[in-house]
Amino acid sequence: MAARRGLHGVLVDDLGRRIVHHEIAPGAQLPLDELGEQYGVSRTVVRETMRVLEAKGLIVARQNVGTRVLADDAWHALDVDVLRWRLSGPDAKDARQDLLELRSAVEPTASRLAALRRDDATAERLVAASQRMRDALEPEDVDAFTAADVDFHATLFEAAGNPLIAELLSLVGAALDDRIQVVASHGISAVAVDLHCELAAAVAAGDADQAARTAGDLIVRSYEDSL
Repeated sequence: MAARRGLHGVLVDDLGRRIVHHEIAPGAQLPLDELGEQYGVSRTVVRETMRVLEAKGLIVARQNVGTRVLADDAWHALDVDVLRWRLSGPDAKDARQDLLELRSAVEPTASRLAALRRDDATAERLVAASQRMRDALEPEDVDAFTAADVDFHATLFEAAGNPLIAELLSLVGAALDDRIQVVASHGISAVAVDLHCELAAAVAAGDADQAARTAGDLIVRSYEDSL
């Protein structure tokens, strides 16, 4: 992320991570001039960074008062960067639990809607993505598996036909990024691959009830694999 956004991205990513990991404590003042010197960036870069962090609920800036770090309950929980930082820090277990509960509430409904609103193109994409996941199983090709997994869920959320559900795809993407480490450590789960294939088949068949049930089973399996 930071590499694609230059110095501004480096500063956002590093300060955001340090705040979310509580390396910079809530209530702490951020000395902007010192930050510029520490990171070797201009005042303009620092100011832009503060605007981004404030938009994420991590800090508050007040004239004649300064820039202060905010407590966890002020953070924008649905911001994808905040979630990624949580997933990489000491709060990772709680972040995964929060994400599991959100996915449990959303993905079965998304799967049900995708089945009800299915079309041939969607069905073909889901089946093809699930097959690529199966193809990655034996050679343990984590990169290919992850790419297929991301494509599968992107197709599923788009097929639900609900822009509010589709907006949550970035959060699911963060969860899938987090799973890369799990898959690399524990290997690709044959059960998870089977469930993806079953979900694709249910959506392709227009079986809304089965699609919702399988999506729920898949979420539980994903959580179990991360333990």
